Amino acid sequence: MFNNETMADVHFVVGPPGGTERVPGHKYVLAVGSSVFHAMFYGELAEDQEEIRIPDVEPPSFLAMLKYIYSAEIELKRQGVSVAQRVIEYFSDGSSSTFAVSFDYPVQIEPDTFYTASAVLDGNELSYFGQEGVTEVQCGKVTFQFQCSSDSTNGTGVQGGQIPELVFYA
Repeated sequence: MFNNETMADVHFVVGPPGGTERVPGHKYVLAVGSSVFHAMFYGELAEDQEEIRIPDVEPPSFLAMLKYIYSAEIELKRQGVSVAQRVIEYFSDGSSSTFAVSFDYPVQIEPDTFYTASAVLDGNELSYFGQEGVTEVQCGKVTFQFQCSSDSTNGTGVQGGQIPELVFYA
């Protein structure tokens, strides 16, 4: 239904005067995927407009926003040196569902060595994040100990962050 005129119940006129593009939309679909669109179309101050003008955004940027595309960059460092890295894009429906993101190849982890695992998400809205993290997890003979990293620039760490699960083979 993305950018489809069939059954569209709202249109966005995007771009500066002389360079506009008329983009069809579906209020319900947009509202389900975005709290901003939900408030715009169904909130207390919702306006019943069939055409919404957005002059300060370029049409390609607006179209990308409607797709709810996120990028995820994951990286594993050992003593500050990157041992694995991957960037992927995925689509989000606005829910709290998680997405599996893995490296292209297995990474050998050495015992008694500190690693920094990071996940940097970039998208149109704030993402959900974990809470009540633990400092230690034991699985069989393997123990993972977690601590906050000075590499964190957004306040995430052991107690709250973006890495809900680690997959490993022992």
